[in-house]
Amino acid sequence: MKRYELNKKTQNTEYPVMAFSLSYKSPLEEIRLLEEELNGTPCDVLFDLLLCNGVASNRYLVCTFNGENFEYKTFRPISSDELPIDIRESSVAFYQQHPEYVENSILPQAQQFLVRKGKELKKNK
Repeated sequence: MKRYELNKKTQNTEYPVMAFSLSYKSPLEEIRLLEEELNGTPCDVLFDLLLCNGVASNRYLVCTFNGENFEYKTFRPISSDELPIDIRESSVAFYQQHPEYVENSILPQAQQFLVRKGKELKKNK
């Protein structure tokens, strides 16, 4: 099973591609597959690692893809507060529409319930 799902149509110019985690296993472990799938499309990729990292400071990561490879030095965490609302809404909608992925995550039952109900999970400040 693939550890990620790509959304190449976010309608957001800053983050045109999103990669969602599909379980407690990180999609970053399949970085070569991601590179193959994105081949020829230079862009910044936003990773939503909710299911494998939870509501931690490294839930969202952004990295530049140069059309062939990820530029590893550009990987950086980004807080949900820095993300446009349409991106956050995309994350909420994706996980709400896929409860089967949420069940196979590191999230506690209470957070899984909130995700299935379409609530946005944010890190406490």
